[in-house]
Amino acid sequence: MGKVATCAADGYLRLLDVEVHSTSSSAAAVGHRNRSNSTASSSSNNNGDTSAIIISPEYSTENGEEPVFRFHNSFMCFSHHFLSSNVGLVCSERGLLHFDLRLPARSQKRGSLVPELSRTCKSCYPWRLGSEGGGDEGELESAYVFAGGTATHVGLYDLRMTGSSST
Repeated sequence: MGKVATCAADGYLRLLDVEVHSTSSSAAAVGHRNRSNSTASSSSNNNGDTSAIIISPEYSTENGEEPVFRFHNSFMCFSHHFLSSNVGLVCSERGLLHFDLRLPARSQKRGSLVPELSRTCKSCYPWRLGSEGGGDEGELESAYVFAGGTATHVGLYDLRMTGSSST
């Protein structure tokens, strides 16, 4: 598949297609070597981001509109885990968030899945039950997730019982 998801202190969850990016980078590097060492040719290599934005801090408000003061809503993302090939969880300063790779950033759910972690979720890990086939592929068979915030304890949460209907 060749895709990598990353999250960072800028509050974004991004999806990068490594195969496409490495092919375009290799072609650009070969082209760069064949040109003279000018500042213009080296800066043209950095012609934009080839990653897709899945979660953006710009759409952190409940109604999906961009905040007036962006610097105030720059929430860090700490970790992410996939529940299936398209759906996963992100731990951030906005809480435990749900994401779907098939949706644009504006359409992602914005509320924390767990009210106790709505201020900060530092780390999470889905509880994966053993599958009959013995493989780890496919959908997650459990709705349970271990998650922790700024407190010293880690909770086990049932995501079916969260009651969060934020979209």
